[in-house]
Amino acid sequence: MLAARRAGLAGRAPCIYDIEIAAALFGYLADAPSDLVTFRKPLFAGLGHSYDAQRSLADAVPDDVLGVNRANQLDVAAWRDRLCT
Repeated sequence: MLAARRAGLAGRAPCIYDIEIAAALFGYLADAPSDLVTFRKPLFAGLGHSYDAQRSLADAVPDDVLGVNRANQLDVAAWRDRLCT
């Protein structure tokens, strides 16, 4: 959902870069700090079984965070600044 939302903001179909950004936001492309892992566990628990939960997660990420150009521009240590607004 995050990748699709990011692509939708750009007016196009999702591509690999959208998926990379979505994964990087939650520390799945790097060693995530333990507090981020603790934060994301309940968010992703059962997510595949609930469309409403998927929408809530996708809508919780601010548009400007989804607008970064590359996943490597995301500092995983600064996750609170991106996700806890």
